[in-house]
Amino acid sequence: MYGVPLDGHPVALLPNMREYTGYQYMEMLQWLTGFRPADEGALSEASRLQLTSIRQHMEAMHDDITDDPPDLHIHRYTRLLMLLMFGGVLFPNTSGNFVSLRFIHHLDRLDDLHQYSWGATILGYLYMQMCRVSMSTQYDIAGFLPLLQLQPPLPPLALGAPPPFLPLARRWVDRRGYGGEYEARHNLPLCRDLLDLLEGAQFIWRPHIDKLIVSLPDYCSAD
Repeated sequence: MYGVPLDGHPVALLPNMREYTGYQYMEMLQWLTGFRPADEGALSEASRLQLTSIRQHMEAMHDDITDDPPDLHIHRYTRLLMLLMFGGVLFPNTSGNFVSLRFIHHLDRLDDLHQYSWGATILGYLYMQMCRVSMSTQYDIAGFLPLLQLQPPLPPLALGAPPPFLPLARRWVDRRGYGGEYEARHNLPLCRDLLDLLEGAQFIWRPHIDKLIVSLPDYCSAD
């Protein structure tokens, strides 16, 4: 659906990175992207960085972008954009404002990114977040929700009328009195209700690959 590969190398953490300190992650971030947040408070739990700090940096660097930028600058900007995509779209947590710097070692060699099984990892992360949804202490849902095919049914439509919710993932929004300014991740009561109403015959498992080899706990701490 989104062009991410479902096979390839497993997305796994290098063994020595489990012992990295916040300082070491900051050093790696600066080396690969040329960016280091001035406020050390942007780093949480040694390996999670606030997306706000990256966005503010990229907004301020527009003047550095020219018609013929050096390859080094292109690679650094691309890595920062990928971090924004990881934390804000593909692997968001419930706050929607943190990215795990444990992903950054995959951004060292940008030409190798397509060789990894990102699709399986994204799907596995979504399943893990759906398990957390069942906990009474959880207030929001995280993950790449456009992949969640268990969507609320559309209201009756006139013949030839287009669906009112595009993209279809927005069916999760505007329910239970929530306004349009809320994201689907805040619609946890609706998600729980629909999951509770599912019957066994309605769940059809159709794996696309024989085996999912991922190391999600290394990347995703509890929200």
